[in-house]
Amino acid sequence: MNKRGQEEFADENSNKKQIIIGGVIFLVVAIGIYFLVSSLMNNSDSEITEEISYLDSCLNNCGNCKQNCYDQDNFHNAQNSLDESICNGIKNEAIKSECIQEVIFIKAIQNKDSTICNTIGDEFEKERCISAVESSQNPANNEEEILE
Repeated sequence: MNKRGQEEFADENSNKKQIIIGGVIFLVVAIGIYFLVSSLMNNSDSEITEEISYLDSCLNNCGNCKQNCYDQDNFHNAQNSLDESICNGIKNEAIKSECIQEVIFIKAIQNKDSTICNTIGDEFEKERCISAVESSQNPANNEEEILE
């Protein structure tokens, strides 16, 4: 092989090395991005996983109390979504009533609208709701009550 042939062979090998190195770098970056995206997706699903694991744990450990697990799960979901209709899936009437009252209570405070409390059937809970809404509307009253 002459000198020119050796140079072309060396250039070809150099190009192949550069392509291989570039491919390895690309592969390492792609794998890094994959793991980054995977970890971000797992973090965003952690609440769902936590809720599922709570329900699964409850169902696996309660024996004959499975309906109570479902009722508590519906109660939790209704509060998080502020959707009273989810409470209707609760079989235990006392828990269902409490669920509806709590959702109304939270909505009233968040909207700072005591008229929402009027839909609560229990008079004591209705008054508690109205009082909480009024307190949330005027934080100065809360400070005065605390000071007295």
